[in-house]
Amino acid sequence: MKMIINIKGVIELPKATTAISQNTRYLESQAARESNARSYPRRIPIAIAEAEGIHVKDMDGKIYYDCLAGAGTLALGHNHPVVIEAIRELLDHKRPLHTLDLTTPVHVAYAGLQHGHS
Repeated sequence: MKMIINIKGVIELPKATTAISQNTRYLESQAARESNARSYPRRIPIAIAEAEGIHVKDMDGKIYYDCLAGAGTLALGHNHPVVIEAIRELLDHKRPLHTLDLTTPVHVAYAGLQHGHS
């Protein structure tokens, strides 16, 4: 039997039933379209519906600690209010969010902060 760790400890995954969970639907869809190169998602059989701080909620409503730290939310967690405010400000001013290494006023300001300039 497969097991997974959630905030209440180790749990056994349920055996197949006639009702398909929302997690199963998303996981089957992922398996059908994505490469076999993905590794850890096969060992963590959940589909994440919501995330806040250090917690993620799967499609079936179960809550887990995000031990992967969102692979990008290490410092602040998911949906931190300061980050949300900064993104909203960028969106409200129609600033680009993803520019690779192309420069923008936000990029220049950030680089200046990193090098002690203001």
